[in-house]
This record gives sequence, structure tokens and C-alpha cells, in this order.
Amino acid sequence: MRARIAVAWIAVAIALPLAGSCFAADPVLPSAALPPPLLLPPPPASDSTQSLRLPSYVPPFKLSNEPPKLPEEALCRQLTGLTKLMLTISPVGSVVDAVVEKSSGHPSLDSAAYAAALEWKFRPAFASGVPVHSRARVPVDFVAPAEWPHCSQGVRVLTTYTLLAAEDTDTGATILTPMFAPSDKVSAVVEYVLTSPDAVGESLSVRWIYLDDAGHPVIHHEQSSPLQEGGRKRFVLSGTQPGGWKPGRYQIEVRLKDDVLGQGEFAVR
Repeated sequence: MRARIAVAWIAVAIALPLAGSCFAADPVLPSAALPPPLLLPPPPASDSTQSLRLPSYVPPFKLSNEPPKLPEEALCRQLTGLTKLMLTISPVGSVVDAVVEKSSGHPSLDSAAYAAALEWKFRPAFASGVPVHSRARVPVDFVAPAEWPHCSQGVRVLTTYTLLAAEDTDTGATILTPMFAPSDKVSAVVEYVLTSPDAVGESLSVRWIYLDDAGHPVIHHEQSSPLQEGGRKRFVLSGTQPGGWKPGRYQIEVRLKDDVLGQGEFAVR
């Protein structure tokens, strides 16, 4: 019995050094040398528990649109004012209805604002990310221009200028110029618009005026053209001089009765 115990102790004594040699290649580090644990964010919630948050409502937004111009009647009567519109805007951004919520006090201004608004474009309103019908109040302010045009008796002359040769020549060629030779055929072009139907049947007269050396006007000759309705109109009158134009400065005066509505100038050298 004692012999067996002695043999067992001998076997343990031999095995312990061998076990130490096996674990020596992979030592256990002290806890102070270990890196801190990596903290990861919590996993995102599933689509069933979290959705994209969108504004509940985004109002319509007016894009770059041309404001209405003062109508001819308002220009001649020097009218200004503020028109307030209530617009109905479709999901594609077009104006499907317009109502004058507050008048400017002048029907011509309200009509101009209404007509212009129907052509405007908007970024539509959005409800939870979906474009929807919407309504918007839009003020339209008609302000005075830098200079009011001269109007008289329902007519406004827009421009007066001179051309070399008549526009109804065989070639149809015209040259816009304020300078002519004595033998040239001078044409006066007058553009106008009626601001009142009462002017229909009247005539515009064109005076060709020569300015002498002292600058005094001398009427060379006078022509007329009947007024026509229907928007912007123009007429061409040709002035000729037997033996040629006298060198010097000339004026073209556009008149309705005693009122001068437009002027132009040219020279003959």
C-alpha cells in the first residue's frame, strides 16, 4: 500500500512541470491591459415601428411669374390700386380658379390681375408628402410708372419714327434712320392704341414741320389716318418734296385735334 502511494506522488511530481510548460506560450493578461469594450448603438427600429417623418402640410409657393401690366385705360387715367385675389391651385401647380377677394376700386385693374393670375404657376401644396389642391391669397399691387404716358380722347400714341423708303415698295426693304438725303422718300411710322371706343371714327393727323435757321417751326405739309380699334395699330405715311427735301432739321407731330400725342425728328443733309 505504501508502495502504491509513493508511485502516485512521483507521477504528480513529474506531470506538474510538464503542464506548466504547455500553458506558458499563452499567458493570461492582467485585467488592466485589456482594451475597453466597444459600445455599439442600438439596432435601428424596423419599418413596422418607425417611419419617415414628413411635415403634415407644406403650403403652395408662387414661382417666378410675370406681374400684370397696367392696362391702357389705367395708364391714360393714371389709375393705381391693390387687388387681392383668392386662388385655387391644383396638385400640379396651375391656377384653376381666381376670385377677387378685395377690389382695387377700378374694374380694369381687377380684370388685369384676374387674367394674369390664371397664367401663373406654383409649387403645389403637400400634405404628408403628397401634392394636393390648395388655396392662397395673393395681393397684386398696381403702382405708378416712372412717367405717365400722354393720352387724349381715348388714344395713346406709343411711338413715332422715320424710315427710308415706304414699306409697300416692291422690295419691301426699309431702313430705320433719322438722317436722309434731299432725294430720299421719307416715311413716318406711327404706332398707337385706343383706350376708349369713343375714339373710333376720329383721325390722327401727322404734321411734317421744318425748323428754320432760328429754330422756328414751319409746317411743311399735313396728312391724316383714321383710327382703328382692336389693340395695337400702326400706319405709315410718306412725305415727299418736289425738287427734294431742303437740308435742315424736321419734326413729325402726331395730333388728335388740338392735342399733340407724339413727336419724332429727322434731318436732311
